[in-house]
Amino acid sequence: MIISGVTLNGVGFVSDTPPIVTNGIYANYDPATGISGSTFNDSSGNGFNATLVNNPTTALVNGKTVLQLSAASSQYYVYQNGYGTDLDNAFTFDVWARNLSAGTGGILISEWDNAVLSTGGWTDDQMGFSTGTINMGVYNTGYITGPGWSSSSWYHIVMSYDQNLSPCLTCYVNGIVVGSAPGTKGNPGATYLTMGAPGNDYIGIANTPFFNGYVGAWKIYNRALTANEVVKNFAALRGRYGA
Repeated sequence: MIISGVTLNGVGFVSDTPPIVTNGIYANYDPATGISGSTFNDSSGNGFNATLVNNPTTALVNGKTVLQLSAASSQYYVYQNGYGTDLDNAFTFDVWARNLSAGTGGILISEWDNAVLSTGGWTDDQMGFSTGTINMGVYNTGYITGPGWSSSSWYHIVMSYDQNLSPCLTCYVNGIVVGSAPGTKGNPGATYLTMGAPGNDYIGIANTPFFNGYVGAWKIYNRALTANEVVKNFAALRGRYGA
């Protein structure tokens, strides 16, 4: 079915099933197609295959596979070789997630300087659920307090950063801008990103556990997406997750 004239947050698109944005895609972790044993394959073609840690399981949502992480089992995934400095100056993190623990926080994305989560070096939380809101931020920019959330709902959560833009950080939930912040990001010597494991609290989610819930597609871009592109990605997969 084609729907014309649909507008979200002032941005229009033509179809209810547009393709995802592929320009600048750096890594694409989609459990509907990418999980093989303890390996989470990167479908971008760039070979950044991640490792599933502590045996997370999968579940079916609307007939599509999603990853299920348990805080009790300290489950997460990480690309063991790291992304070097490729994402220091610009990136977009585009995540579909549902927190299954009502009223309990959990970290989605954190940044480290190592793959084994040794806390002696660099670590900062960048995206997650507080007890009441969805929060996002990067080290040295401050953080964005997003909307409230429900354990019965999926959310499309996007943070877009470019040090040459003003403001450099813009955050979205379900295609809507929820805040922005200035400031040049601080970076580790080499970037390792985890999905589901907490680091140091820099986004107002103190004492957070490992994430407990479903994770759908996580796309990483090596540039900042525009508002129109964020809406396009939201529209492309919202039907899969019932958002």
